[in-house]
Amino acid sequence: MAIVPMQDAVPGDVASAAEYNKLIDNIQDLNSRTTTVETRTTHASTGNTALGTRVTTLETRTTDVSTGNAALGTRTTTLETRTTDVSTGNTALGTRVTTLETRTTDGTTGNTALGTRTTTLETNQGTRGANGTVYSEIGTLKSTTTHASTGNTALGTRVTSLETITGHATTGNTALGTRLSTVESATTNGTTGNSALGTRVSALEADVGTLETNQGVRGANGTVYAEIESLKASVGGDSYAPTTASDTLLYGDVISTHTRNECWWGEETSNGFTSLAATKSTKSFTATDLRVCFPAAATGSGAYTIKLYTGSNASSLTEVASFNVAANVTSAGIKHLTLSSIAIAAGDYVAIAFLGTGWTTAPKMSSTAVGTGAQHLINEVPLSLYKGSQTTLPSPLNLTDGTFTKSNQAFWFALA
Repeated sequence: MAIVPMQDAVPGDVASAAEYNKLIDNIQDLNSRTTTVETRTTHASTGNTALGTRVTTLETRTTDVSTGNAALGTRTTTLETRTTDVSTGNTALGTRVTTLETRTTDGTTGNTALGTRTTTLETNQGTRGANGTVYSEIGTLKSTTTHASTGNTALGTRVTSLETITGHATTGNTALGTRLSTVESATTNGTTGNSALGTRVSALEADVGTLETNQGVRGANGTVYAEIESLKASVGGDSYAPTTASDTLLYGDVISTHTRNECWWGEETSNGFTSLAATKSTKSFTATDLRVCFPAAATGSGAYTIKLYTGSNASSLTEVASFNVAANVTSAGIKHLTLSSIAIAAGDYVAIAFLGTGWTTAPKMSSTAVGTGAQHLINEVPLSLYKGSQTTLPSPLNLTDGTFTKSNQAFWFALA
């Protein structure tokens, strides 16, 4: 109960019974409270350990380690020792704090000062969106691995696809290993469904051969040549063909100075005279045969040389063949002189030079008929020339050499 308030005593007055009763009540209340406090300091039965017991426990813990916790005094001493003494196995706390302070302000201890390193990290990290910073690079990686809108399908998706393709044949694409095996097989084995590469190349070669066969030869029905003949016929055909056969058709001459019918004359090739006959090739071909004709044979004995020249420059034609034909000129007729596959280009000059010496009667060579003043017509470009008092043939040959005389007839020769 609460203490009952009382009126102050008045000196000389006797207290009233009511005030006296209040005093008795307050004394009894104080007695009750004191008894409770005494009980709590000596007895645990009230619900709280007696105050005396708890104070005793605290005292014990500060001086005695047997209670399970090191004595408070001992532990306090240990802490004091560690802050000042390194002999305990741990650097004194004070020393270590000093070291930390030094490292945050001084870069000379072996590690860059903590402040400097922190600044460097902050700079390198940068801010989101800054070029070259950690955030920028992380952002790029995140975008690449999660977004297809950057131009490359997300890295994760693409890796998954590769893993699937190389490990599983059930995704719709044959596993990479299987597909490589198929390619390898296709190049060596024709039984896999696709012909082996070698087989397919052979097939292409066969197709080319078929194409060549289909082109055919002149006169074969259904071939390219047959179609050309058909086209020729549709624009006039045989009505435009020559009325006489060519020397090519009749004799196989590919090029010649003149037609054979034009060269019925026989002109003597006098001893010691070098004679020249030249033309231009109308086509490109390989010459294997030089043809000349002697309508009248030589008599006696002597030497006779023929040389063949070709080239694009009339003033410097290259010698490409040379023949000693002394045995050939002792009988009349066409003479075939074998050539070693000489390439003739369309538009090139082709010329022969011939020289006989020592004959009783020099042979005659086929030419156009001699005509007074013909040299002006046939040698506007010098193609038929001669020079006396010669013992050898020139090499190279210069058709524009002014020391030669223009002939009033042209000698015949042909190449095939």
